[in-house]
Amino acid sequence: MTFPPDGPARSSCLAADEALTAAAFCTGDFAEADRLFTQAQVLAARAGDGAGEAFATGGLAMVLHHRNLGKLIDGSAPTGTDVEAEEELMRRALVIWQETGDAAGTARGLFGRSAADPQRPGRAGRGGAGRGPRRLGRWAAGVTRR
Repeated sequence: MTFPPDGPARSSCLAADEALTAAAFCTGDFAEADRLFTQAQVLAARAGDGAGEAFATGGLAMVLHHRNLGKLIDGSAPTGTDVEAEEELMRRALVIWQETGDAAGTARGLFGRSAADPQRPGRAGRGGAGRGPRRLGRWAAGVTRR
């Protein structure tokens, strides 16, 4: 995993990433991670810090990703709008990482794209919208949240 890049948004990215991990694996409450990644994204964009902006944008996508997974685990399905928002943030993060020329960041962005649509590894989001969540739903049916 890549760590947040140096720059004005680094401390917000670190705190947001920690909040995301706690929410995804312990609490299920993503509000703090969402707030911190949003703050980091704004700080980075204002400062022209592409790597910080990419990290924060990918983090916001992962917040949506884990919220969508939570819905599947709880037996419901995320809306098409939720899935599309997650995929769009993943795409934006990948584009920004590619523009920075940071190979590790670009790999992180590619991982995010594959997480957004696991039905089509390596081709996330291309014509596969909506298929990934159903597949995850079958997997998530066997997972219980603590």
